[in-house]
Amino acid sequence: VGLGDACLELHSQKTKKKIFLDELNRSLKLGKPVISGKVDILELKRNQDKLNDYSKAVNDEIGLSELTPYEVYGRIIHVKETLSGVELPKIEIAQADQWSREEAQRNLSIVTELQLFLKKIGRPIDHPFWGSQISVLLPSERERLANLIFEAIQSLDALEKKSSELSDLMMIQAPLSINEVDRQLEILDYVQTGMNFENIDVHSELWLVNLNDIEEVINTGKKISDIRSAFDQYLVDDAWNQEIMDIARPINKYGSKWWRLLSGDYREAKSKLSDLC
Repeated sequence: VGLGDACLELHSQKTKKKIFLDELNRSLKLGKPVISGKVDILELKRNQDKLNDYSKAVNDEIGLSELTPYEVYGRIIHVKETLSGVELPKIEIAQADQWSREEAQRNLSIVTELQLFLKKIGRPIDHPFWGSQISVLLPSERERLANLIFEAIQSLDALEKKSSELSDLMMIQAPLSINEVDRQLEILDYVQTGMNFENIDVHSELWLVNLNDIEEVINTGKKISDIRSAFDQYLVDDAWNQEIMDIARPINKYGSKWWRLLSGDYREAKSKLSDLC
């Protein structure tokens, strides 16, 4: 707008007094601006209105916060400098832009208390009582709770000991969590279903040497079991023991032909397939 050096940046969060005074002194010594040509009064009025509107916009209070954009921007700069290099989580607080100054101060106090509490106890998920549903512990309940905790510790020690012994017998890695203990029990239940290990050398190294082949057999067995579960209700019991290649071959060969019913092989295969259902 032609103001030149007379337009100084003044920001309470950034500008040092000495620097500002030096710049102000330099601007005052510039003297009256030299204007060439005719002055456009209307243009000057428009520029004046823009500057006044800008000044009003940055100094009017935001909602009920009693803070101006000028003050808020200064605080944002201070926060960015303080937390430079820190990756902050994105938190959206509903209707926070409608808080009054009193509400903002009250909520800030709550967050400050929470911050001090977390600094004292650490992350809640790492706390020994994480997941506890007890909100108040009365003195009369302490002794009962202490006894229960003692019994729980003894039970866990016994479980760890028995689980370790069982792992040694089964030649598997000892479980490190409750979920792994449950998995260990599933394996034990399966072993106890009546399988005959009398003629099986469970200590043979071939179980490890042929591990990939064994896993392939197990996966194939699972697929067969899934297929049987899906179609068992549609087939007779004896169907699973039948050779079906003689049935599948004509159906695959003639099934897409419009004249398939004219083929004796196709009709015979369809008849055999019907007998299996």
